[in-house]
Amino acid sequence: MVKYPVGIQSFEKLRTGGFLYVDKTRLMYEAAQNNFVFLSRPRRFGKSLLVSTFKAYFNGQKKLFKGLEVEQLETEWKQYPVLHFSLASEKRGAIENLDTIISMQLDWAEKENDVSTDKTNITTRMTSLVKNISHDDHRGQIEDGRQRRRRIEVDRRPRLRYPLRGRRPQDREGWH
Repeated sequence: MVKYPVGIQSFEKLRTGGFLYVDKTRLMYEAAQNNFVFLSRPRRFGKSLLVSTFKAYFNGQKKLFKGLEVEQLETEWKQYPVLHFSLASEKRGAIENLDTIISMQLDWAEKENDVSTDKTNITTRMTSLVKNISHDDHRGQIEDGRQRRRRIEVDRRPRLRYPLRGRRPQDREGWH
């Protein structure tokens, strides 16, 4: 009997749980070869699963891709540092909560990567974290003297309530 992955947003769970998976890893592999990729997809369209798939790919989890197209395409399967920030918990929150959510996830990322940053503000923390984990000698991983690719994945754009009328673009004069 086929197991359908209803509500499964983790690539690892999907693959190890024997769920049906439509192989789109060639597209993921091609996107990963570019320096910058902007993905905009509507609600309930697989963003979380795609981000989870990228995370597994950049963490070098080759076993999860067994039998998929990317297994044949990728020749190196290197492990890269991955920062994964999810804004999914802020489904209909206020914009004021965004700093708290990002700060909390920065705390987790700093702890996971054994990095200490200046807690002054989110921008300096993020910059410091990315610089620290991208050094060639971080955690003893040296790759032919080259700087490793940095991957920052942000999962879901929060749907924020605007506290004051007139702050949304459609409330402004001349917006069509």
